[in-house]
Amino acid sequence: MKTLELNHRETIVKLSGLILIIAIVILSLKMRCGTQLSVFFGAVASIVVAFIFHTKMDLIYENMALLIQRCTISVFVLLLVNILIGIWMVRGAIPSLIYYGLAFLSPSFIVPFTFLLCDILSLFTGTSFGSIATIGVALYGVGISIVVPAPLIVGAIVSGAFLGDKMSPMSDTTNLAATTTGTPLYSHVHSMLYTTLPAAILSLILYTFLGI
Repeated sequence: MKTLELNHRETIVKLSGLILIIAIVILSLKMRCGTQLSVFFGAVASIVVAFIFHTKMDLIYENMALLIQRCTISVFVLLLVNILIGIWMVRGAIPSLIYYGLAFLSPSFIVPFTFLLCDILSLFTGTSFGSIATIGVALYGVGISIVVPAPLIVGAIVSGAFLGDKMSPMSDTTNLAATTTGTPLYSHVHSMLYTTLPAAILSLILYTFLGI
């Protein structure tokens, strides 16, 4: 009975520590301290909570190193995004897409086409920001040129890019979520289909209707 009470107390204290860490991060973001400082304050709070539970520094360092090692792929993906954007700009890929888009795309189907193309590109590259900054910029230029409302075309670009990013096995956030929770990558992706696929189909129908 005493053991159960001790375990119950320990759980409550640990949960309180977790809530404290989350509250500090949210408060830092609300105060516009920036993402980096918010994460730093959260890390400091985590170390304080670890000391309260008499956790050895060696164990803290070991776990930090393990998590950093797991997140290395995600960090490299983020670094490569800027390289991809630069190459596309220098080699004239974006102006070419605008030119051919104006030549072949019908104004009635530009919105659903934009949604699908940004989705596919993000799915293959694993980067929403890369898709928005490359093909998204080109499709925005095409949409504005054929008098599609800017909010509608931007909505299709952003939603398509983030949809593909979420479901891509190459995505930094998808890999990060899978590695930090110890879940197999493709099991994690498969589990997201139950909510993401219906939303994607509904969005495509709405964009088709709004684009006509």
